[in-house]
Amino acid sequence: MTNKVYLGNLSEDIRDRDVEKFLKGYGKIRNVVVKVTSTGGTYGFCEFEDKRDAEDAVKDLDGKTYMGSRVRVEHARDSRGGGGWGGGGRSPPRGRGNPPGRRTGYKINVENLSSRTSWQDLKDYMRQAGEITYTNTHHVRSGEGVVEFGSRSDMEYALDKLDGSELDGKRIKLIPEDQRGSLRSRSRSRSARRSRSKDRRSRSKDRRSRSGRRSRSRGRRDSGRDSRGDRSPRNKSRSKSRDRSRSRSRSARKSRSRS
Repeated sequence: MTNKVYLGNLSEDIRDRDVEKFLKGYGKIRNVVVKVTSTGGTYGFCEFEDKRDAEDAVKDLDGKTYMGSRVRVEHARDSRGGGGWGGGGRSPPRGRGNPPGRRTGYKINVENLSSRTSWQDLKDYMRQAGEITYTNTHHVRSGEGVVEFGSRSDMEYALDKLDGSELDGKRIKLIPEDQRGSLRSRSRSRSARRSRSKDRRSRSKDRRSRSGRRSRSRGRRDSGRDSRGDRSPRNKSRSKSRDRSRSRSRSARKSRSRS
């Protein structure tokens, strides 16, 4: 066990001396640190001289109400190495995430992480939302991580309060694990729809172009016929008149010949 404890869900008005009062009677304290997140959440760390005092503080004070807030008191993890689920104890370093243990399925994916953010940093930061059972960072992709919570309510609190908050100088984006696949699917679907729409517009333009060429071609043919008089009503009338005149002339000649 470590001689450090983590204090979460602290009152926003709390100061170092208030934390010392809260822990009074549990042994000599070396150091107290109180931190405030960009979203207004407050948490802190306390280092005791003796790790047995830290154990007693965690056992007795976790869940106690102080200055209007129900305080979480857990064993802190030494950020220089190790891991462990739930903050109880240390183990040897293991890649970019802490060792497997109890799985709950209440996961969120964290995007836009700083390259400086380790899985220990991410876990300590997320503890202000509740119990954390697992974290990893930069494992699948650089700048991304995973956090698994002990309960659905802790996960939902993190999504509500910490999405868009700042960690190590970068605003992080939180996405529930069960929504990430559907987001990617919708993105692929939108891309496919845009592609099909472009194809339809292209085919429509081709059809209009072909239709325009056919129309212009018919117009030129019709114009040629009109210029030759093939379709003019006036020319047809003149032609019929000349035919009737020739017919009468031939009839008159035949009549004179008979006489």
